[in-house]
This record gives sequence, C-alpha cells and structure tokens, in this order.
Amino acid sequence: MTSYVDKQEITASSEIDDLIFSSDPLVCAYDEQEKIRKKLVLDAFRHHYKHCQEYRHYCQAHKVDDNITEIDDIPVFPTSVFKFTRLLTSNENEIESWFTSSGTNGLKSQVPRDRL
Repeated sequence: MTSYVDKQEITASSEIDDLIFSSDPLVCAYDEQEKIRKKLVLDAFRHHYKHCQEYRHYCQAHKVDDNITEIDDIPVFPTSVFKFTRLLTSNENEIESWFTSSGTNGLKSQVPRDRL
C-alpha cells in the first residue's frame, strides 16, 4: 500500500495568509514588517473583542475598549483560563483544530483555532 499526500493549492484568504504563504517577508524593510504586524495584531484583537463576550468583559474590567491603537495596550488574557472554561470567538463548528497542553500541572488546557 502506497501512502501519499495530495498536494493542494492554498488560496490566501486573509492578509496573514498572504504574508505567510505568498509573500517573501525578507523583502519588506523592518519598519514595514512592524507596521504589518501591528495592523494584524490589532485586527485580531478587535475580532476577539467583538466576538468573544468573556474576553470583551475582561478587557472592559481593565478599562480597555476596542479603539486602542497600540499593541502594548492589549490586556493579556491569562492562559490558565483555558484550563477551566471553553472560550470561543466563533461557533464551535467553525473550529479547525484544538490545541491541548501537556497538563503537567494536572489540568490540560484546550485552545481552539478557527480560520481567523
């Protein structure tokens, strides 16, 4: 029995996909890379703020709204929360994969990854 993997052409569906799969990041100057990084991180923050009620409440408790302009203003969500709660930014049927921690402290974290 021969095992093989079918090759698939990946169509860039977002700026991040374009950056990863289509672009040569070394062609961009460092300043341009930082500008792209800032935009993509802030876009991701706003998406999660808008679509995840628990994260939005966490941000609001830290007096942060979705109008921030600097990455350093994004409140860090403690990863330990993923040990006790299932946080989703999209519908569960849109989750592409689940990442599970090793659980070295006795509890495993599960972090969903959607198409964003």
